[in-house]
Amino acid sequence: MKSALIARVRLGLTYKDEVSADRDDDYALWPRMRVVPGPRRPEFIRVHPLRQCELMREMLCQVCGKEAAHDARGWLFLLPNARADWPGWPEAMANRHPPVCEECVELIAALCPHLIGGLAVRVKRPVLYGVYGTEYRLSPNGLAAIGPKTVSYEDPAVAWVLAAQMVRVLNGCSIDEPLTAHLARRVMQ
Repeated sequence: MKSALIARVRLGLTYKDEVSADRDDDYALWPRMRVVPGPRRPEFIRVHPLRQCELMREMLCQVCGKEAAHDARGWLFLLPNARADWPGWPEAMANRHPPVCEECVELIAALCPHLIGGLAVRVKRPVLYGVYGTEYRLSPNGLAAIGPKTVSYEDPAVAWVLAAQMVRVLNGCSIDEPLTAHLARRVMQ
């Protein structure tokens, strides 16, 4: 189902036979892929772009696809522990990992290699921001992939990115210390 990308000077990246389903509600271009319906075993290394987009847009659990956990403290996300990255981490972080539900939290914490030693984070305002994907440019030889880029939906550069993952900026963050401690104990067992 792979289609050739082309570029239009004033419009950016497109498919020659583009249809409305090729773009999300905010006009980012996505790869053409077959969507595999129904629950499956999570593949943490291979992210399906269209499934990730749906989960992030609708705030659904990244494992089972049901509504993600949320309460007065915010939506539940599991994140690698990067507290040393900046004071107040993960506040204002651009995040590509969908939230999780209560039923799947232990499964993902145990199976995802990036989350060993990770943190349960409650996020009051996970704001839809933009996309992460491959940036392209016109070159003398045609369309050329430049490399990975995170871009806001407000940035005109979004027209030159083939999206791979939707991004939300995490605001109003707090570490769920009891759940984080519980998950750490489960990993140690």
